[in-house]
Amino acid sequence: MTNNNDDEKEFKELSLKEKQNLVALVASSDADYDKKLEAYAYLCENGEEVVDDMIKAQLTADEESGQMLVEILANYKGRKDIFLLLVSYFYRGEDVALFARLLGSYGDEAAIDILKSFAKQFEDELNYNEFMEIRNAVEELGGDFDLNTDFSNDPFYRYLKGLDMSDLPEDESDDCDCEECDGNCEDDCDCDGHDGHCHDENCGCHGHKK
Repeated sequence: MTNNNDDEKEFKELSLKEKQNLVALVASSDADYDKKLEAYAYLCENGEEVVDDMIKAQLTADEESGQMLVEILANYKGRKDIFLLLVSYFYRGEDVALFARLLGSYGDEAAIDILKSFAKQFEDELNYNEFMEIRNAVEELGGDFDLNTDFSNDPFYRYLKGLDMSDLPEDESDDCDCEECDGNCEDDCDCDGHDGHCHDENCGCHGHKK
């Protein structure tokens, strides 16, 4: 969806009925997905007038459309019914990371104990990304998060920490064997191919420069 000023002005002039039509569009399982995304983006910014319509629509929407509506509702803070919807979707466990993040940004401190209790209860089942989103949400809400979990075997954790880099195959073409070259060592050393002995520990020529 474009974000130019003309579009924003057009969106702001939509009537209540037009906004309700956008809610119905998002809730529909048959609607064009690109159109649904446009409606989603609009309602995230300008849907306060139809919050009750969205709450009602998500009750009968299919799983994907219902989640889209709840994600939109997360932008309208201060309502206990919306907060409880976020908690409900969080406990479904289908997208723990997303709804932990939404609970954190929603700003209701009541979510602190909910998030911490969930993390403790399902500690052995959470992946690193889910765990971090829960921790970040708790801290964003002003809570303390002291649960420590070992994620040394989590693929995403290992990727972020570079722990699996040693397992990657090395490109043999980058290796320099200066015993067989013409004196122009291209390995990662400071000898710059000069004659004489190389004393750089990172060089593969091992001092055998000719």
